[in-house]
Amino acid sequence: MSRLRTRFAMALLLAFGAVRVAHADILFFDLNDSEQEAEAVQQAARERGEKVVAVQLVENETRERIRGMLKEQGLAEKKKARACKTDPESESCGEAKKVSAQADWDYNVETKKMKKFGRNELLNTMGDLKKQGRDVSSIVVSGHDGDRQLWGTFGSFSDHDLEDAMLENKPLADNVQALYLWGCYTATTDDFMRGWKKAFPKTAIAGFYGQSPLGTRKKSSTLLRDMLVKERELLEARDRKELGNIFKSLSDVNGSSAAMCVNSDVVVNARGAHSLSDDIDVCTKGSAEEDKWNKVYQCYFFAEEGCEDVPLETDGTSVVRKAYDYAQKTKHCDEIQRKAGQTRLLSPLNLRTLLFDNVIRGSFERLHAKEIYQFNVLLDQLGLPEDKQLDRLGKFKSKTRGDMSRKEYLERMTYLKNFWNDKMQALKDSAGHVHDARVVAMGYYLDEFDKIQSGRCVPGTWVEENGHLDESPCGIRQGMRTALSRAQAKVAEYRNEDRAVDRAEDRVAPGPAAESLEPAAPAPVEAARFPRPSRPERASGRASGRASGQITGDSD
Repeated sequence: MSRLRTRFAMALLLAFGAVRVAHADILFFDLNDSEQEAEAVQQAARERGEKVVAVQLVENETRERIRGMLKEQGLAEKKKARACKTDPESESCGEAKKVSAQADWDYNVETKKMKKFGRNELLNTMGDLKKQGRDVSSIVVSGHDGDRQLWGTFGSFSDHDLEDAMLENKPLADNVQALYLWGCYTATTDDFMRGWKKAFPKTAIAGFYGQSPLGTRKKSSTLLRDMLVKERELLEARDRKELGNIFKSLSDVNGSSAAMCVNSDVVVNARGAHSLSDDIDVCTKGSAEEDKWNKVYQCYFFAEEGCEDVPLETDGTSVVRKAYDYAQKTKHCDEIQRKAGQTRLLSPLNLRTLLFDNVIRGSFERLHAKEIYQFNVLLDQLGLPEDKQLDRLGKFKSKTRGDMSRKEYLERMTYLKNFWNDKMQALKDSAGHVHDARVVAMGYYLDEFDKIQSGRCVPGTWVEENGHLDESPCGIRQGMRTALSRAQAKVAEYRNEDRAVDRAEDRVAPGPAAESLEPAAPAPVEAARFPRPSRPERASGRASGRASGQITGDSD
């Protein structure tokens, strides 16, 4: 036993070094603007005899203004909840809704124009630290996690961004003992195997294999402070038993999903220490649990009987959250099963999209209110009744807006696609061309709606109620805005092709002079005039008065 302990200790000493660098710094990125976690890092640094380099993500004035607006937003939301609790139709409830919507609008406007911290700022920051000759002992990043993309109010960056920044400024990473990724699902087996390792091959990685405590809760800050303070003890533990005991002694660790990978193989959490290879073995065996969560996913994804709507609750009480937790916990199996020629249905990204389905649809509607309004104008002109158009797409926990279940949404989209397909089939000429730009445009719009079911097209901010909404990386807004102009261009292209065919036929059979091959100028199309309600109204729902909008398209 003593030999095993000696070998274990020697391995850790070789990996991390026995002595902490003197006058080192803890580097802190507070993407989530958690004042409690910032204070916890400061306290830990004092106990370690080190300093904190807190990276300034935004100007102080901007940060204080955003914090003030967040407080106003929270107060307005509480007042709305109280006013609407007994009578959602009361005058006081209506007034509270307006105040809350205005607070949301003001916050969104402010955060949208704010310059956020990102990849370029990260590269510049690391370059400056290198020039200053800084020694970094630990790195702490506080934020939300979106598949190794850490983000928050003040910015975001990915594992590749951090790796590139460290590799371009090589000496900075040499003495980093531990990397603390303080967000949900940042310390899964997949993270330990594939993420964050390129620039930190010998660095301990700590975070959460499941949900993390909110940054505003004391539990999050006390656990972070204690882990930083006991970092050396954890890294210099003689064996797995001692490592597990030290970890279990951390403040507020019991009941949490906190975990740390102290080298390339040993992982410790509140249940004790184990080997990564134990987690890998799970992937090669058939699993009844895998089958169970596959059935849950498919049931809610297709809104089957008993699963017509995804639960509004997104915490640990939700069966979809439990499926998401399982998918995150076994994410490393994706690559292993792929190499074995197996296809895995469960994807953390797709399950996240399903888990927050109601909020994502609501966020999509809030961000694209003008484009959805123009789409409904188009549907008006194509003869669809208003009850078959798109409105109130998502549900929020507050239940103050939105009333469409997932089943209703899927049925509505199926109806629209069938309507569009029938129109296309009815209008096709002998060459398979459709000359009504409105019908062609409808297809382009529907393509953009389909994207919100794809996890890669949904930004992390879309799962937050009433927060700032980032644009989709899949260009959804641009796709909707250009749907009609692209359709008009396509119809003009069809006309040109038809005239070319007519011209060729005229050469074979002489007759009256053929028309010019020059494309006819399309009829002028006036974009829908979106009514301009007060700002809070635009932030919180679809404007009324759609009948005044005008969209016209070429039709033969």
